[in-house]
Amino acid sequence: MNWLINFIIRVYTRITCRIDAPDLNKVPMQGPLIAISNHTGQIEVPLIFAHLQPRQLTGWAKVESWDNKFLNWVFGVWGMIPVRRGEADMHALKAALRALEKGLIFGIAPEGTRNYNGILRRALPGAVTVALHTGAPIIPIAHWGGENFMKNLKRFKRTWESRLS
Repeated sequence: MNWLINFIIRVYTRITCRIDAPDLNKVPMQGPLIAISNHTGQIEVPLIFAHLQPRQLTGWAKVESWDNKFLNWVFGVWGMIPVRRGEADMHALKAALRALEKGLIFGIAPEGTRNYNGILRRALPGAVTVALHTGAPIIPIAHWGGENFMKNLKRFKRTWESRLS
């Protein structure tokens, strides 16, 4: 099921987004890795999960997302980790550490929430905390255009830039 979801997302995002990912082949194929990304909209999480395949990934997502039946299903397939934002969620932290011990890629948006204007917010300490506890290398992923994705989709317009680097 994971393969099918990611295949559909790859096809969909190649149609709806201009994806520039020249360094994607430089992502190590094994070992723990922390992928940090800005969070401008709803498209970067599926982009990251689908385009970093065949590596197994996980990441934090706000616990409220599991209230949505579709997201509950997809996040279950992807093995996402629910996190209670605004508090020291030790269960989520320990789950992230276990995932990295298994050699997975752990995805996180240091801003802790979406920004709707494309301007970076101040980072929260979660990514650094995980990195310090595991020693896992960090790969930055720059993404822009996500703040316009839904508006562009309604107008049948391609989102100009999504960059995975």
